[in-house]
Amino acid sequence: MTLFFPSAKIFALANSVWSIDLKQPLLTLIVRAKKNYVAYFEPENTGEQKVRHPRQYGDKLTLMDMFDNTANFEKVTCQVYGRVEEISITALNLLWKPTGGLIRFVLAISSRWPIVLMTNDLIADPVTIFSLYCFRVRIETMFDMLKNVMYAFNYRFWSKLLPRHSRKPRKNSELKKPGDDVINTIRSNFSISMGRKNILQIKKRYSNLTLNVKNSQNTKNPCQ
Repeated sequence: MTLFFPSAKIFALANSVWSIDLKQPLLTLIVRAKKNYVAYFEPENTGEQKVRHPRQYGDKLTLMDMFDNTANFEKVTCQVYGRVEEISITALNLLWKPTGGLIRFVLAISSRWPIVLMTNDLIADPVTIFSLYCFRVRIETMFDMLKNVMYAFNYRFWSKLLPRHSRKPRKNSELKKPGDDVINTIRSNFSISMGRKNILQIKKRYSNLTLNVKNSQNTKNPCQ
């Protein structure tokens, strides 16, 4: 799930959906941080006598200042919006005051820009997080085609084979993974919709090309 800018409510909502099998949030949130965002290290435990009001946050860190020293960055090959290139990337878990907890910050330098990403998955691979964020353009384009060209969300499909659910459901304490047959059906339907989208794109490009050829023939130089 990707958003334009983060907020504490969105992180709280993502962390509320918990996976019993994985023992971690079921929803992974990936969002770009603002340039003026700051984070904090965890307070150091000095082992001294307990104080009445212990520190909740450690040293303050301005995220964009980390790009001034790239010694801790790792150079890897990654896909950036469909093009393979070499980027510098690093990740660290820091405290973010709006949530009051740890957030994983991914800092990357590519040919486009230095960027800071935030995610609620504290053990996620930074290259994977960066690659998924670059896929957001494809996701937005596909959603736009499904909504405005194919009108896929104007239809409702229902089957008697699906189990019936109560209109006032209770909390599900035992989450179950979908069966392999269900996953294969979803993949096949997704492939069909993507194939139809590609056909529509080809028809649109062909019609535009034909129109441009006709216009060029109609606007010939009269002196010839």
